[in-house]
Amino acid sequence: MNGGEIILYGTRLFLGGVSAFLVILYCSKNRSAFAVSLTASVLTEYAATVYMLLCDLGIFMKDAVLAFGHPLLPILAFLVPPLFLILALIFLIARER
Repeated sequence: MNGGEIILYGTRLFLGGVSAFLVILYCSKNRSAFAVSLTASVLTEYAATVYMLLCDLGIFMKDAVLAFGHPLLPILAFLVPPLFLILALIFLIARER
């Protein structure tokens, strides 16, 4: 890892931690399906950042679990957070109707 990657990961971890803290506070005050899905989205995004950092450091292997010849965990790390966000927005739209 070079200096730029360290700064990038440090910034992503800091901002992800702040956003996770704030969304957990929001969810604790408003227990709706929207809040829970939004919290899941932010937390899985933070977990994906931590996972990618650990892979770059060599602690985890990206291709440890394969599905149809492709590494499963990186695919899930990039697909699951937006899916939770889409679900949260669907709940928000449905609630406003």
